[in-house]
Amino acid sequence: MDGREELIYVVDFILNRADPEALEAVRMALERRGAGQSARFTGPMGGTGMTSDHGNVMDIHGIAKKYAEELQSSIDLDIPGMSKRLVRNMIKTHEPTIPEEHLDALVEHFVPDPNKPAPGSNLPKDVLLTMVRQFVDYSVGRMKDRELKELKSASPDWVERYWNVFPDEIRTAISNLIRGNMGEKEFWQKIN
Repeated sequence: MDGREELIYVVDFILNRADPEALEAVRMALERRGAGQSARFTGPMGGTGMTSDHGNVMDIHGIAKKYAEELQSSIDLDIPGMSKRLVRNMIKTHEPTIPEEHLDALVEHFVPDPNKPAPGSNLPKDVLLTMVRQFVDYSVGRMKDRELKELKSASPDWVERYWNVFPDEIRTAISNLIRGNMGEKEFWQKIN
C-alpha cells in the first residue's frame, strides 16, 4: 500500500468507522506527533509548503485533526440521559413496583439536571423518609452492607447529596439523634 492509499484508509476510518475512543486515540497520536514540530506554514491545497519527489506534501496532521474535530462535534452523546437511564434501570431492578413519580424523584436526585436548582424538599414524603432512614442507618452504623453497596454504586457521594437535600429542621433533628440529644422515638415523631 502506498502513502496515498494509507491516507485514504486512515481518513475513511476516522470518518466512517471510528468510535469516540478511537477518535480520542487518533487525536492523542496527532498531538504527540505534532508536539515536537516547529511552527507550520501551509502551502497550496493545505500542504505544508514542503515538496518531495511526488510534489507538495499534504498536511495529514491538519486534515486528520480537522476531520476528527468535525466528527466529534457531530456525535451527540447524551451523557446525562444515559446516566438517568442507567440509574432508572438499577432502581427498577431492585424495586420493580416503585411508583413512577417516586422513581422520577429518585432519578432526579441521583442524576440532577445541572440546569435546574437542587430539588430540596419537593421530594415525595415517603421518598424523603426513606432517605432519612438510610442516612440515619448509615450514620449510626446499622446499614446493611448490600444497601450501602447499592447506594454507593448509584452515587458515590450519596451521603453528601442526601444531606444537601434535607431541609434544615431534618438536618438539626438528625444531628441531635446522632449526638444522643434525642431518642429515636422522639426523632421519628418530629420527622413525621
